Amino acid sequence: MIDVYNATGDPSNSMQLTLCHYKNFSDKLQILRIANVPNWYFEKVVFPGEALLFQAPPQGVLEVHTSAKVTTILADTINCDRLRVQEQIYVTEDNIFPHQEDNNANNSANIVNIS
Repeated sequence: MIDVYNATGDPSNSMQLTLCHYKNFSDKLQILRIANVPNWYFEKVVFPGEALLFQAPPQGVLEVHTSAKVTTILADTINCDRLRVQEQIYVTEDNIFPHQEDNNANNSANIVNIS
């Protein structure tokens, strides 16, 4: 099961949201925040090595704050449209022709991006 985190905001606002992905590759605790969108706010703690799926407006800017001893430091900002998840389908000969004899032991998979 994959948890997708949502932000707080006005539910009556029909804002277009994009599924985004972020992974903390550092060895420090990070706080992610999106605060540049009016009437909408996102904040989440991400542990070292943790990956996060979340929904955000494409115009949102993700602030990555890295923990220091007593405070946090703004380490990076990333536009949310650059974190957008692109769905992928893995297509193999077995998926397309499931009853065909496999004469080639080294079938390679093709990746098809769906936008």
